[in-house]
Amino acid sequence: VNPSTKTFTIYMKPLKAGDNFVMENIYFHTNTYALKDESLEALNGLLNYLLENPDVKIELQGHTNGNNKLKAKKSNKNKEPQWNFSGTAKKLSLLRAEEIKSYLVSHGVNKNNIKTVGFGGDKMIVPNPK
Repeated sequence: VNPSTKTFTIYMKPLKAGDNFVMENIYFHTNTYALKDESLEALNGLLNYLLENPDVKIELQGHTNGNNKLKAKKSNKNKEPQWNFSGTAKKLSLLRAEEIKSYLVSHGVNKNNIKTVGFGGDKMIVPNPK
C-alpha cells in the first residue's frame, strides 16, 4: 500500500494459456443482463489488464443460478433491452458474457481477442445459490 498515491499492489498467481479463474464481484440485476454499478471496479481491473496486454485473448463465460425459463418484468418494459430479457437461462448467461465483452470493446479492447460462451446453470459457480 502506498498511502501518498492511494494505490496498492496486488500480487496474483501467474496464469498460463488455458488457465481458468473466476472474477469476483461482477453482478447483474436479477433475470437481466443489466450490470450492477458495483461491477465496474472489477471490470475496470480486467479492462486495464487487457489494454496493457493487447495480445492476450480471453474467453468470457456467463453463468446463471439455474436453468429456468425467464420472463421479463412488466415494470422494466420502458427500460433498455438488457432489462427486458425473456428466454432460457443459457441464453441469458451468453448475453451476460456478451454485455461484458461490449463494455470492454467500447473502452478499447480488440473484439477479436474475446470469445463469449454461456453455460446457464449447467456449470454453476456458486452451489445452492440464494
